[in-house]
Amino acid sequence: MKKYHFIAALFCIALSSCGKKAETVFVVVPNASQVPANGTAVPGFVAPPPGVLTGAERDITISHLKQAALAIIQFTDKNNDLFPDLSSIEAVGRDVASFLNTDPVGGEEIFADGWGKPFKTNISVSKMNLDKIPDTRNTVLLYQDSADGDSRAVVFCDGHVKWIRTDQWPAVSQASGI
Repeated sequence: MKKYHFIAALFCIALSSCGKKAETVFVVVPNASQVPANGTAVPGFVAPPPGVLTGAERDITISHLKQAALAIIQFTDKNNDLFPDLSSIEAVGRDVASFLNTDPVGGEEIFADGWGKPFKTNISVSKMNLDKIPDTRNTVLLYQDSADGDSRAVVFCDGHVKWIRTDQWPAVSQASGI
């Protein structure tokens, strides 16, 4: 396995009411000669395999799904138990924008995983009344399009979020009408 050096740059933004957060950014470089003057190389770490989110990216993915679910649940509560338009992630964003406690740019980020790839929607529950969904705990609302290693992040219609293993996804998606 090839070793890489990591450059860790810490960007701290004070938490404020406008929703800013502190971020840690890691940049992978093949050797220490590529370390910029203001960076620090930390030898001995192995880069994660391609297509696998790091711990921070997985945390961001889960956080975004939880925030999106909360906004959708608030929308549903204020609209006679009807889900928003789930024909696309952009349509969801438009419908629930007023329920997001963030600026417009941050609102767009909430509907994407740790890589910035937009979540997919379960069109089968689009504009559906909550009472018409027989099992909200097991019906997918939003999900990560591609698996992160051996699992993908999913939020269900009752608002809970979890990682679903790749081998379980076909049954979960079929039961949800995806």
